Amino acid sequence: MMQARSKANLTGILGGTLGLIVVLASAALAQPFTGRLMILDTANHQVHVFDLESEGVVETFAITQSMAPGFGTLLARTSNGRLGLVAQRSGHFSPENDPSVNVIALVDSGLTVEDHGDHFDALRQTPRQLPYRMGHGGGQFGLYRPIHIDAHHGLIAIHYDGSRHPDDDAQNINAQVLAYSEADLVSRTQPIPLFDLDAGSHQHGAAIAFNEDLFVVSVGTPDASLGGLDYSTLPRGAATFNAAGEEQQDFRGRCPQLHGSAITGAFVAFGCNEGPRNMADPDYTGPPITARSGVLVLTHDGGSPGAFTAAEVTYPEDGSDTTSGTLRSGTGPSEGIIIASYGPMQFLKIIGAQVQDGTPNGSSLIDVAGTIETHDIEHADDNFPQGQGRFIVLTEAGDLHIFDLTRMAGEELVTTVPGVVADVSGGCPDAGCPQLALAPGAAYLSEPALGMVHEVDLNNAVVTRQFDFSSLGAIPASLEVFGWFGLEAPLVFE
Repeated sequence: MMQARSKANLTGILGGTLGLIVVLASAALAQPFTGRLMILDTANHQVHVFDLESEGVVETFAITQSMAPGFGTLLARTSNGRLGLVAQRSGHFSPENDPSVNVIALVDSGLTVEDHGDHFDALRQTPRQLPYRMGHGGGQFGLYRPIHIDAHHGLIAIHYDGSRHPDDDAQNINAQVLAYSEADLVSRTQPIPLFDLDAGSHQHGAAIAFNEDLFVVSVGTPDASLGGLDYSTLPRGAATFNAAGEEQQDFRGRCPQLHGSAITGAFVAFGCNEGPRNMADPDYTGPPITARSGVLVLTHDGGSPGAFTAAEVTYPEDGSDTTSGTLRSGTGPSEGIIIASYGPMQFLKIIGAQVQDGTPNGSSLIDVAGTIETHDIEHADDNFPQGQGRFIVLTEAGDLHIFDLTRMAGEELVTTVPGVVADVSGGCPDAGCPQLALAPGAAYLSEPALGMVHEVDLNNAVVTRQFDFSSLGAIPASLEVFGWFGLEAPLVFE
């Protein structure tokens, strides 16, 4: 762990007062990313917007009244990089009438553009909190536990899990899916969803807005003989719907114990987690399970709105009961590639164009030298050539591993940056575990115990800056990257 901290006084605005951010600059990014970070401060229940160009906090929002019990607070952002979502989620079976939970607040980063036809001018304005909230605590009554949020090509889908009452099924709350155009979220009133679906039961599920008239939603199987929702809140497959909520294709039963989703290019994928280990569960009511399932990959035909074909990529025959519950999507050069978690030191790399139903074809294992702490795939964008869609893994030892997913199986590792954060293999400090957010060409890692955020140049594999928020009394926990993404014309910085 790099312990030295040289302190340079840099000024930022924090709630109307001057805040000092201490910066250790050991190098400069080869191609600087000058966007902003959204940082959850768990010490003060605030969200800070931090400008990477001026190296200062430009605005702070006290929008997290408390750290929500259970699932806690989630940060997410829109695919265009402009808006941040702060979701307060309650845990399973907890009281749902607390107004500080089951609510999503939205932060406008202030990173906007001016359209000049053949190009866009990048603008840097004052961040603001949008004047409405989503979810039950935001006036959308009946929308409980916003757990999974997926943003893709200008669309965003929010899956509210609903709730199962511990004693009375008549009081269960159904899951609900709402999807929006990201452009409509920048509104002075509550935006109108493109898609609104009652899932028919509570479920810990996921949803993806593939296009404006095609939505993929996890679904359960009510037949108890299949170990349906009487057994678990995890769904058992997926279905597709048009914007009117009419079912188009049924993939129920194709992905038992569904958890984790990804979309990349023409491919949508879900992790399927049922296997022999479930037989030891006394609550399981289904038939004997003799084999693990796999990763369900749906391939779109390119039509408008189009349809999917389904293939199940089976897990490796390695004698384990390991399954995949977290999926990531390839971008840019790695588009069409899906990364699925697979145990404490491995991932499955799935090439969508090579999958064959009922086989492991199209998949291979990526080994990591250390126990995995967190991971993600770098954003790639035509206006930011420093971003290459690399796969980034932080281990419990504090090492950052950089993988090139376009390389042949077994040869993906590019390099490792050792000791970016402290070793947490013995357990995370009370302040929390390190978190990761990726920008084109750069990784940002929070270290809550030290009040630090570290910047790593992914092209040169070096730590370039370290931002010390402890002078503000802040504990930076989770974080997201704001930028000017997904534009169809060149971006010009003045």
